[in-house]
Amino acid sequence: MKGVQSDTLGFVPQKDIV
Repeated sequence: MKGVQSDTLGFVPQKDIV
């Protein structure tokens, strides 16, 4: 599963970003 870095969470799955 791919993901992206977040300033708050550090790492979050892309599918959760909509």
